[in-house]
Amino acid sequence: MVTEAGDRQRAARDHYCIPSIISSKENDVASDRVTIIDPNRPLLTLINVYEVAPGKQAELVQLLADATEKVMRHQPGFVSVNIHRSIDGTRVVNYAQWASKEDFERMMKSPGAQGQIKQLAALAKSVSPALYEVSSIHRS
Repeated sequence: MVTEAGDRQRAARDHYCIPSIISSKENDVASDRVTIIDPNRPLLTLINVYEVAPGKQAELVQLLADATEKVMRHQPGFVSVNIHRSIDGTRVVNYAQWASKEDFERMMKSPGAQGQIKQLAALAKSVSPALYEVSSIHRS
């Protein structure tokens, strides 16, 4: 069954992401699409920095990946998530794109997302989320 929210979500993801030409690792949850960062696209970006004990980094990365697959990517307006881990093992960064601020706020109020957010926060020493718009990009 196709829903209006599902159609909107697919349209946003298809519009704001391009096919990947980079092969992914076995444990990646990414699809065959790559996130586009473009100041001319009206997306909302969440950059969330988690500080973790070094022994907890892999667990948090996996929990973020699972939360994305099970809950976040099914929310209306979801575009993409990119999960980064620091080399020193003490931080995890979640770079997420949403079609609009309203979609992001709706996700934040959903019970499924709230449960995932609480689990993620429980693993971290600190969590520093902030919302952004892309100002500029620079390439070689």
